[in-house]
Amino acid sequence: VAARHGEPPAAPFRPAVDVRHLPLPRLALYEAWHGLRWPPVERATGPVDVVHATAVAVPPTRAPLVMTIHDLAFLADPSLVTRHGTTPLTTWLGQFHANLQLGQPGRVYAELASAWLLFVAFGGLFLWWERARRHQRTGSPRFWRRLLWPDRSRPGLHRTMSWHSTVGLWALVIVVVLAVTGLLISPYAGTRWTALSTAAGWTAPRLDATLPVSAANPAQGSPNSAGADDHGGHAGHGGGGSAARVPGEMPAGRSVDEIVAAAARAGITDGVSLTTPARPGTGWTVAETDLHWPVHLDQAVVDPTTGAVVRTLPWEAWPLGAQIYRLTLFFHFGRTFGGLNQILLIVAMVGALASSWWGYRMWWQRRPRRSGRPGWRPGRAPRRGAWRAAPRGRLAAAVALTIGLVWAMPVFGVTLAVFLVIDALLGLRHRHPDAPPPAPEAELVDASAASDGELTPSC
Repeated sequence: VAARHGEPPAAPFRPAVDVRHLPLPRLALYEAWHGLRWPPVERATGPVDVVHATAVAVPPTRAPLVMTIHDLAFLADPSLVTRHGTTPLTTWLGQFHANLQLGQPGRVYAELASAWLLFVAFGGLFLWWERARRHQRTGSPRFWRRLLWPDRSRPGLHRTMSWHSTVGLWALVIVVVLAVTGLLISPYAGTRWTALSTAAGWTAPRLDATLPVSAANPAQGSPNSAGADDHGGHAGHGGGGSAARVPGEMPAGRSVDEIVAAAARAGITDGVSLTTPARPGTGWTVAETDLHWPVHLDQAVVDPTTGAVVRTLPWEAWPLGAQIYRLTLFFHFGRTFGGLNQILLIVAMVGALASSWWGYRMWWQRRPRRSGRPGWRPGRAPRRGAWRAAPRGRLAAAVALTIGLVWAMPVFGVTLAVFLVIDALLGLRHRHPDAPPPAPEAELVDASAASDGELTPSC
């Protein structure tokens, strides 16, 4: 039984048995199987005695189901299998989100978008705060109402600007968290974060799987293994994995069920993931993978021979910086608070898109008018040299902040340098010694007597 395909496979890959097709393409079929438990295999085959499935896709069926856990289908397409058990379609969408299915160029583009999103978001927040403070006394009820709630009393540009600013402000926190966490796992800014977090001791601790040195076999294990002196009660039980294993062979000693039961007695119970001993003298690593709040990410090392827990690493032992990083990263992926987390992300992204649309609408509403009729030219660019009138303290702070951002986000720094060079060249091109001084800035406001929402310039 296969998904719907546009053409048959190449000759070397055609099975020697009859193939029946279900009506959905591969990714949609796998998602429907895992999420909806539909369509059943019998829709394509009719009644069957038994269904054999691999570990990649589990079809719904009314017949007995046989699972083969040693199939190697994941080797052909490792991207379809993740340690968190996501479905193939979800995995494909995650890759599209990370790199637009373009590989490394797509990841660089995603980093560029996240960096400039931060710059635009905080720039917009500063502009709206200054505008609200200029029009109303800071801290007054009217100030906060103007800042946090859209003003629909006047039509036209004023209303558009109010919606743009208010909705953007409400979505700002989540948008910033998403942008920052995306940058932390990006190719260039992520490298800077890794270096910084390592120097500050904010990295997630690693659990040493080496078993304590056995009194009966001093050559086993490592005398420098972390925790060897803390678990002397297990001396003489370090025989796990004393002989090299053939790849794919389960280690001798306790069964998987016994290893899981031993870890459960130590409190490792929520969505455990098992890692077999990597070499002689190491134990099973049993780790919780519960990503929901409150998270359960405790880990334990279990002796494969005795089934005793020889070392644990609780979530509480993680550095605070590593905990915050992991929680915000899970929030980025929509896992920390389950369905509520995903709803918050959807609402925030809809708000960000709507705020962007209102921003373009303001740009269009500000376009020049001729004889009272709107023209087709876009709005006028900001006056050149306006930054020279900024207070020196704020200007110095802005320059220092920009230098820090350029160091932390190299892709942002390169594109910002390109932008400044192009802007400087355009400024030189339009510079005329005898040019008249620029006209005073004008802001479009609503005409108080206009009933149709038309706008008039007011200096």
